[in-house]
Amino acid sequence: MREAYLTGLEMIQTFAFGEYQDIESALDISEEKAGLVLGSLLSHTKNIFEYASDSMGLTTKEVMRGYSYYFYATVLPDMEAMFKEAGDIAEELKEEDDGSG
Repeated sequence: MREAYLTGLEMIQTFAFGEYQDIESALDISEEKAGLVLGSLLSHTKNIFEYASDSMGLTTKEVMRGYSYYFYATVLPDMEAMFKEAGDIAEELKEEDDGSG
C-alpha cells in the first residue's frame, strides 16, 4: 500500500513538474499494482483538495466547484482543440500516404 501511494505521488510530481523524459519511468507500473496506484491517485487528489481548501479558507466542495468551472471553461476546450488538431494532422498524413492528398 505504501509503495502504491509513493508511486502515485511520484506520478503526480513528474507529470506536473518533471521532465518529460522522466514520465515513462514514473508510469512504469505492473498490471497487478495498477488498481492500487489508481486508488492512491484518487486518494492523493482528495488530499490535495483538502490541503487547498485549508490553505484558501474554503470548503473542499467550494474548491472542487471552482476547479470544475476552471476545467470546463479552460482545460477541456484546450484539450478538445489539441485533439482535433492532432486528428486533422493525422488525417492529412493518411491522405498523403494513400496518395489522395
